[in-house]
Order: sequence, then C-alpha cells, then structure tokens
Amino acid sequence: MELQNPTLKDLATAINKNVSIIDSCLEHSSLPKPSFAIDGLRSWDHPELDEAQEARIALIDAATDLMHLAMGPFEYLRTEYIAVFEAVPLTGSITYAELAKKCSLPEPRLQRWMRHAISKRIFWAPTKDSVAHTITSAEFARDETAWAWVGHNVEEIGPAAAKIMEQTDRFGDGTNPAEAAVALAHFEGKYASPFDWLENDGVGEPKLLGGKLDKSDRTKGWRARRFGNTMKYLTSGGGHSSSHVHGFDWDALGEASVVDVGGSSGHLAIELATKHPKLSVTVQDLPTLEQQFEDNLPPGLKSRVSFQVHDFMKPQKIPADVYFYRFIFHDWPDNMSVQIIQNNVPAMKRGSRIIVMDGVMPEPGETSNFVLRMNTSMDLQMMAAFNAKERRKEDWINLFREADKRLVVKQFLQPRGSALTLIEVVLDG
Repeated sequence: MELQNPTLKDLATAINKNVSIIDSCLEHSSLPKPSFAIDGLRSWDHPELDEAQEARIALIDAATDLMHLAMGPFEYLRTEYIAVFEAVPLTGSITYAELAKKCSLPEPRLQRWMRHAISKRIFWAPTKDSVAHTITSAEFARDETAWAWVGHNVEEIGPAAAKIMEQTDRFGDGTNPAEAAVALAHFEGKYASPFDWLENDGVGEPKLLGGKLDKSDRTKGWRARRFGNTMKYLTSGGGHSSSHVHGFDWDALGEASVVDVGGSSGHLAIELATKHPKLSVTVQDLPTLEQQFEDNLPPGLKSRVSFQVHDFMKPQKIPADVYFYRFIFHDWPDNMSVQIIQNNVPAMKRGSRIIVMDGVMPEPGETSNFVLRMNTSMDLQMMAAFNAKERRKEDWINLFREADKRLVVKQFLQPRGSALTLIEVVLDG
C-alpha cells in the first residue's frame, strides 16, 4: 500500500470538482442550499440528492486533508493524542505485534486506536499488519517537549475539563484559583492555587538530567518542570510561536534592559537576546525552573541573559526599561492580575514600558473562525485550569487603568500569523 500524498492544488481541484457535482444536484431539486442560516439544508438524506452522496463524501475527505495540510503537523497535532509516537521508528515501519510488545499494550486494542489515527492521517499503514509515521505523527517522535504538552493536557487539563460543570454548579462564575476545575480534579483544599500545586506536588529531590525530559519524574516540582517544557513546545511554532515577539520594534529601544516576568525556562528571553543584541534580559520565575533555564541558555548569551528567582505576586525587585509578560495575565482572574501589575509599578520610572504578549479575544466576525477558535479554546482551558480568561481589548484597557491610572495602553500589535497580540503599555506620569 502506498501513502496517499495529495498536494494543496490536488485537493483544491478535487473540492471544486465535487462542489460542482453537488451544486448541480441541488439546482435540480427544490431543497434549500447548505447554509449556516437557520433555513439552510438540515439533512442530506433526500432521494433528490442520491447522486450527490459520493461527491459529498469525497468533498469531506478533500476538505479535511486540505485543512490538515494548511495547518501543518505542528498545529494539527495539538488537537490529537496517541501514546505510541516514539515506539514507531522514524524510518521504515513496525508490525502491530511488535508495537504492542514495545508499548506493553494489548494488540487488538492498539490496532483499533491506530486505525482511528490512520483515518486522520496520523500514521499510515504500509500493509494491513504494520504502521509507519507520516510527517504529522513524526512531530512527537522528533520533539521531546511535545510530550510535556501531551502530559499537561491529558493528565492535568483533561480531568479538569470533566469537572467544569460541577465547578460551575458549586461556585458559579467564580474567580478564586483555588476553586478552579483543576483543583476539584486534583488537589482541592491541599494547595492555595494551581501554580502552588504545580510547584510543590511530588516527593523527593528533583532529578537533574542536563535539560533532558524525564517522563518518569515524579519528584517535587515535576509538574512545574513539565509545564516549563509545555510552554517551550507551545512557543516553538504555529500561531503561538516565540518568533512573533519580534512584531514589536525592540531595536527602537536601543540599549535597554528587559525583565521577562514569569519567563519560565527562558525560551522567549533567548529568542529576544539572539535577535536584538542591544537588549539585556533577566528571566524571573520560580526556583524549580532555574536548572532548565541554565540547560537551555546558549554560552554566547550568558553575558546578557540571566535568571532571577522571583514571585510576581510580590513586589518587583529590579528597575528596568521594559517588563515583558507573555502568557501571564490570562492565567489569573482580574483581581489578581491587577495585583501583579501593581506589584511591578513601584520599580518603574516614567516612560517605562510593560509589553504584554497574550490573547486578545476577537468578536465573532472580526477575524477568521480559525483564529477565533484558537482564542476560544484557550479561553475555555483557562477557565478549567485557573478560573481565569482571555480578554477583549476593552478588558485589557480597563485592567491597566484599574491597576494604576498612569498606565496607558499605547497600541495593540497583531503580528501576521500570530494568535497572540503584543500590547504596549507606558507609565505616563
């Protein structure tokens, strides 16, 4: 069996061909056209459309493959999970019997999972008894930080999502992080917040593996270390890529000091310092992430990029020209986000900036459904994980105004292809 490998142009041609067939059938019927309007076609189950059925299925297949290729393996895989990626060789194939033995899984059940993955072009079947990688499935085999993303979403967010309705019944539109759905699923009454849980869950001293990801690590702080790798993976490509940080004109600052507040293991700081040699960057985060930072830092950047242990729920320690917050405020409800900002203001001078790189929730119709869906999906994840949310433009303006009336939002910058917006805030006065 050969791997089906249509191009974008092949798929577009197939879509046009099958749409023409379907349109012709619809033209000769008295049925309404397919539409998102309330009076559109409700069902394809009509005798007048019998000849359109084969074309409709072909259209669905082609449109699905076109979406897959247009998204690329990185963004597409974030919607999927199969726990056998590394066990399949990057070149060649493996039989189901061999794969089941490597993964310690029952072969019949493994085959059923894999058949579903193959139907979504995650893996393919060279023969009826074997499986091989596609470019999509190979993504996880090639990038170990992708496993952190999988683990965080499957083991932490997944159970929390199942608790959303219970959490809503008990607490309504609550904003206390200790009452978030993730708390009900994992640690209710034991930790003060989800981040307290991430930082302190586990037993024993952490294993230091020179930056390598240890999937069996369950020592104290293992969840925070995995979360750090999750953020590294999240920023490595697609709409959340760290490269979109260059949408702000950093070079216009000249020689400038930047504090990457809550900067995790330093992936964004490294990106900034590499592309903008006049910047010096201090990464601030919890002590659990310091070793990951040291492992990630290229030797050539050690004179300009450093790590400082800091909790942004406490007053800022150092003065700087810019305080950078990426994916911070969407983890916290408004009252706590205001506190985070207020903790930073005393260290600022007139003209100092806060640059936020975060989601700005568009209204329906303002952007493509694809970008809207990325934002709404993240919004629901923040609800489950932290009792927090994505914010609209007016929400961001009001948030900074509430924290300190001298903080003025100067501009919202949306880099091309980015799911995030850069928000420039200046202390004026």
